[in-house]
Amino acid sequence: MTQLHSEVFDGDSGLLILLHGLGATFDVWSPVVAARPESFTGRIIVMDLPGHGASEHLDDYGIK
Repeated sequence: MTQLHSEVFDGDSGLLILLHGLGATFDVWSPVVAARPESFTGRIIVMDLPGHGASEHLDDYGIK
């Protein structure tokens, strides 16, 4: 199983998962996480897709 790199910002209500596009890393969401409104008290998860950033690379990226 491929290991995906992720970071979790704890919260107490709700969940927001942020995924980047091709060729990027989870770092593209840093300004969004930093600027989240105080009214959002949920958990935020940002992650790198396979082969991006700190996530493991796959042997095959084709459609199976």
